[in-house]
Parts: sequence; structure tokens; C-alpha cells
Amino acid sequence: QQQNRFDATGTGPAITIPGIANFGNSLDVGFLFDEMTPEVNENFSYNKGAHALKFGGSIRSIRDTQVMQTSANYTFQNIASYLAAKNGTAPRGYVSFVQTVGEPSLKYNSLFTGFYGQDTWKPRANITVSYGLRYDVYAPPSANSQSPFEYSKSFRTDRNNFAPRLGIAIGFRKTVIRASGGIFYDPFQTDLYRKALLLNGLPQIFSVTARPADAFAPAFPNVFTGVPAGFTPTLQDITTVSPDFANLYSGNGNVSISRTIGDDMGLTVTYLYTRGNRLPVFRNINLVPTGQRLADQRPIFGSARAIPGFGNIFSAESVGQSVYNGLNVRFDKRLSHSWEAFATYTWSHAIDDAPEQNNIDSGAFYLSDPTNRRRDRGNSLTDRRHVLNGNLLFTPSRKSGEGWLNYLVNNNQLALLLNIQSGELFNLASNRILNGDTSTAAAFQRPLFVGRNTIRAPRTAELNVRYSRFFPFKERMSAEFIAEATNVFNRTNVTGLNATATVDPGGAILTNAPLNWTSALDQRLIQIGVRFNF
Repeated sequence: QQQNRFDATGTGPAITIPGIANFGNSLDVGFLFDEMTPEVNENFSYNKGAHALKFGGSIRSIRDTQVMQTSANYTFQNIASYLAAKNGTAPRGYVSFVQTVGEPSLKYNSLFTGFYGQDTWKPRANITVSYGLRYDVYAPPSANSQSPFEYSKSFRTDRNNFAPRLGIAIGFRKTVIRASGGIFYDPFQTDLYRKALLLNGLPQIFSVTARPADAFAPAFPNVFTGVPAGFTPTLQDITTVSPDFANLYSGNGNVSISRTIGDDMGLTVTYLYTRGNRLPVFRNINLVPTGQRLADQRPIFGSARAIPGFGNIFSAESVGQSVYNGLNVRFDKRLSHSWEAFATYTWSHAIDDAPEQNNIDSGAFYLSDPTNRRRDRGNSLTDRRHVLNGNLLFTPSRKSGEGWLNYLVNNNQLALLLNIQSGELFNLASNRILNGDTSTAAAFQRPLFVGRNTIRAPRTAELNVRYSRFFPFKERMSAEFIAEATNVFNRTNVTGLNATATVDPGGAILTNAPLNWTSALDQRLIQIGVRFNF
């Protein structure tokens, strides 16, 4: 990804006259993110008798380079003050000057290695047993040993990542029973360490704001060439990684029974269980309780800091846990007699105590109570209690006789796709800071006695249809007429809700959240086209 600066804007500062004009250099450009991931894989197979052995390994290097956007911006109250600064009569007649200073380029490398061995054994014709062991090492980037905060001086590499797996399948004529279980390790998100390197208490890039009365304020149109003398940086917030941080892993297990029905149909019932361990959770470890509490016993924090000299310290800790239980029923009908079908229904429930800050695309979901993680044990953000998916493909065929009826019936295809699922989950938010921790926005501070992710949007339901008519010209040439529609019934499938309640200073709800929808999936779309195949 990159966003280059427009050369025609020149090298000087950007100029802002609110409500009138913005000109000069570009703001917030020059961004670059480049990732190179060379990888080597090697696998070996060896079969002997009833055993099929496999061994292998991989080495993957992740080499990241990021250049952050920089800018220098003068803000003037009006055109006259800008002209006075430009002609030199009032070079400090601006309202403010903001510039990004420091080194905008950051390079960091990670190394992922893994090795495995497994055996697939068939002691009898109707029994298959698979067992194996995998070992992974995920080495994080090197830390800055000059960081003023101890956690950020070095990053730990977790090397205790042994993952055994076992599976068995037994066939009884038209019935097959399968069971498997194992441990699976997951690598960290490299962005976690990017933040820890950037915000380690010794920032390599930060913003300087100057006003005309400041001793270090520049004269227009000058810009800083480094940190100006006399500038005092604000108290630094830190994002870091706990010294005992370890890779997250899950214990997975499933049992299924498959039954063939007739010649072309099958039914499978599967129970699935997953327990996630050591999920990353961000916690502000520099808060000091005042001794006061909300009515639900959440502590209220003050402005004092447990570790003086720093602002907020957000530490990534591998302490989260999750539990998933699911029951899936699947029906398959293979293509025969001109049609095939598939349908699956899943009931599941996912619970965790790791707010979704560990998702790279989510907001700042921190713990509602950094002193007690159990307050955040609740429905997972991705919990979907009921999910139904199905599709039907109909390809009519008439082979007897000739004539116009054959022409009309053959070379048609109709596909139907159906998806119905429980709505998305949302946190009930409040409109004010309740626990004194301003690093957690009011939108993420729940009212009194409200659990996490307790509001569910209406279910979503969508039927999509596609019709194709083929016109063969020669053996390898044909034209296809296509007509398709998504969300045929034009249903409003809500994906966002206004879930902010009005509360008093103690967190009691004064006005319930309106719960009006703020975003939704696409409405009905119809497309018609022609495609040529050759």
C-alpha cells in the first residue's frame, strides 16, 4: 500500500484558512506499507504396508517496511493574516503550526518456522487412524533496547509450541463415524509488535504543535528540521507486550456421523468444540484506583499513574479464553435427475473474555474493568446462534426426440442460494466516561449491570438467484445469457445499530439506546449479461 505525495504541491508547508481555502503541500500523504514474505516448504511422503508417513517443514520470513505520513501545516484565521505573514510584516500571525518530526520509516522482521510428522494407519479396510505432531516457533521482531520502559526493551519468543493431533474414521456400510482432536497454535499479528515498536516510550516520530507565543514557534514559512529547542514532549503513552506473552492456541475436537441415503443423498451430523487459550488482551496497566466504585463495583480511576513518567501503558497479555460449541446438520444431494442440492444448519454459541481489540480491524475494545477480566466474559463478537445455508442447482435435460421442445428445455441452468442467520452482536454503550479511564472511549464503557455484547440485531436473510441460458455454436464455442439477482426480496439486513444509551454520572440508564440501524447489507441488485466461451 502506498499514498504518494503530489509533486506539484511543492516542498513547503500546507496552508489552512478554515472555511476559505486549503492549499500548499499535501497533508497526510507519503504513506508506504511494504511486506515481503519469502517462504520455503519441504514435504516428504513414505508408504509402507498399512502406514502412510508424512514429514515436512516450512520457514517463512516476514519483512515489513512502513513509512508513515508526515506533514507541516500552518493555520491562519483569515486571508489578511496569511498575506501579512507571507510578505514578512507578521511572520507569526498564524493561529497554530503543526508538524510531524522524527524518523517516519520503520522496518521490522518476523520469522515463522514449523515442522510436522504424521502417520495415516489403516489397521483394517474400514478403519483409518491418523496421528501426528507439529512444532512451531514464531519469532517476533527485535525490540529497541534503549526504550525507557522495561517491557519494551526485549520481546519474548515462545518456544513451547508442541501440537499433537489424533483422528479416527470407521465405516459401517452406508454409515461413517469420524472423531478427531488436537491442539493448534496460531501466530501473533505482526501489527501488535509494530505498535509496540512505534509507541515504546522513545517515539521515533511525533507531532509538534506551536503557537505564536511559544519560544520555539517558527516564522512563516519555515518548518522544523528536527525537534525544536525548548519544546517539551507531552507525557508518552506506551503500547507494549507483556514479558510472559505466549502464542495463542486452541484445543479442537469434533465427532460426526455420516449416512448415505439412497444412491445420491447423504446426511451428516457433527458436533464441534473449540477452546481458545492465551488470546491477546490489551490492558491499561498504569491506572490507579481512587477507592471509589460504581454501583456494580467497577473501580473508578484517577489521573495518578502507577508508573510515573508515562501516560497510559497498554500491555498485550496472553490471558484471554474462549469456548465454542456447535452442532451442524448437513444434507447433500449429488447431481442426478437434472438437479443437485446442499443445505446446512448450525447451532452454536461462542463465549470469550477477550474484547475485540485483538482484531486488527476493530475499534479500541479494552477491558471495562482492568482489575477483573471476568466482567468482560460474554458472547463473542462473532457469535451467530443460528445459521442456515442452502443452494439448489437445476439443469433440465430432455434427450428423447428432437425439435423445438428439446431446444427450449436443454441448455438452461437455474441456481438458488439461501442464507439466513442470527443478527450481529453489539455492546450497549454509554454517552460518558464512567470509570475515569479516558483512554477507553465512552462508546466502549457499558452502563451499570450490563454484560458484554448483549444486543443482537435482527436476523439477516438473503435469497440470490442466477439463471443461465447456453447457446452452443460449435464443440468448443458457446454464448451464455446471464440474469442474476441478489437479495431478491429486497430485505433490509441490518449490520449496524445505534447502541448508545444516555446515562447519569453513576452509569444508570436515563434513556435507552435508540437501536435504529446505521448500516445494512446491499439492497436488491439485478444484473444481466452475455458471456462468450471459446
